[in-house]
Amino acid sequence: TYVCRTNLDSHKMEKWPDDFAFPPRVGDYVESESGKVLKVYSVTHGVGKWRNGNGPMPIVTVELHR
Repeated sequence: TYVCRTNLDSHKMEKWPDDFAFPPRVGDYVESESGKVLKVYSVTHGVGKWRNGNGPMPIVTVELHR
């Protein structure tokens, strides 16, 4: 599971992808559903819980900036 996030107020309400055809890398660009584009600043691999509360599951957090 991928989670895209940004600290840019003007882009916080964008709908970012939660899956990718190829794992994103630092320097790649990610496009939101509405066409906004931000650069991958960092990629962090972590652990989370499944939506049903069971866990653990792998999570990749993709930090986006200009």
